Amino acid sequence: MSDQEAVTVLGPGVRLAPARGVYLAADHGEVVVLDARRDQYSALGPGVSAAVRWALNPAACPEPPEAAALLEPLVQAGLLTPAPSGAGAVTLPEPAEPGGVPSYRWTPNLSWAARSGARASRVQVVRAVAIIGRADALVRRGRIQAVLRWLRTRHGRLPAVAGPGSAVRAAALVDAHIRARMVYPRQIECLPGSAALAAHAWACGLPVGFVTGVHKYPFVAHAWVEYNGQVLNDRPEIARRLAPIVTVGPDCHN
Repeated sequence: MSDQEAVTVLGPGVRLAPARGVYLAADHGEVVVLDARRDQYSALGPGVSAAVRWALNPAACPEPPEAAALLEPLVQAGLLTPAPSGAGAVTLPEPAEPGGVPSYRWTPNLSWAARSGARASRVQVVRAVAIIGRADALVRRGRIQAVLRWLRTRHGRLPAVAGPGSAVRAAALVDAHIRARMVYPRQIECLPGSAALAAHAWACGLPVGFVTGVHKYPFVAHAWVEYNGQVLNDRPEIARRLAPIVTVGPDCHN
């Protein structure tokens, strides 16, 4: 991009938006960027964060000093782009309870679902092993962009509707995936594990949401699954203490 193009993009009255495949969230007012195309997270400093928040929603905050100079590298890197005509302002998600938690180790066995006593059938466990294998392969080959593409395809194809007994069925799937990970030949982390659980739940008609959240100090990226507003496969405070940077599922639009 030439200097003239950069000036045009950042000229008066131009509002910016995240580029396709780029996701933003904020922690303590500072912006975290996920560039899913490059499988890369970036934590922006206070000055750049203030400029980004202004460029996304000028009506909500005053223009910081040197805003154009701070934003230009992000535009040149393809992270920000002019907002489409008529698009609404972008408000960055932030943690409901900033401050983090002592540990971000993935702990599905501490979730309400795992403690509910619901038990999976052998068939569910076998299916869980298969779908964990699919998610694991996607993560190893294409990382988060491939996972998100797969999840959106699965969610768009398989309508999910809550009904009687849905909570028990969802808890049983958590049990299936905990047991499946015990026999799976590789260690599974939160990203493929949560993606697999979400895809399995949608295939069973359960309206769950896949969420990836971030925390800046210290930097953490973590994935989990929610059902009816509650964390399904981790401790409940995880969802309150991280900023949801990517969500896929019912009522999720990014």
